[in-house]
Amino acid sequence: MKLKFLSISLFSLGIISPFFIPSLTPAAKAVGCAAIAVTPQISVRGSKQPATQTNTVNQEIDPNCIGNTAVCSGSQVAVVPGAVEQRRSCTQNLGGDPNRTLPVRGGDVKFQSTPKFDIYNPAQDQDYLNGVLKK
Repeated sequence: MKLKFLSISLFSLGIISPFFIPSLTPAAKAVGCAAIAVTPQISVRGSKQPATQTNTVNQEIDPNCIGNTAVCSGSQVAVVPGAVEQRRSCTQNLGGDPNRTLPVRGGDVKFQSTPKFDIYNPAQDQDYLNGVLKK
């Protein structure tokens, strides 16, 4: 009789152990930090002179940074009859704690997307319109 209960107990333990063992062992974490900058600049101008568009992004991530994220987003849109000058800057500094460690530390991610659109629109160019209207 005791052997029967022992075999049932071992069978039951074998069935439910996969559900408990993962919770008893620490999970491996490969976590770094992420700095993301998405900053489009759009110019619709009436001047034949190309727009001046600059976007400066500085991203610094401490080697001890774990699990932090910084996002810098925004856009510049200019619809003007004259010349366009757009300047933007973004600085991201992600710190870390030298006393906090994980068994595995993943790589950091630095992502920048700074699309620039510069469109000449003759309908906004006064010189063009004056020439067309005089004819």
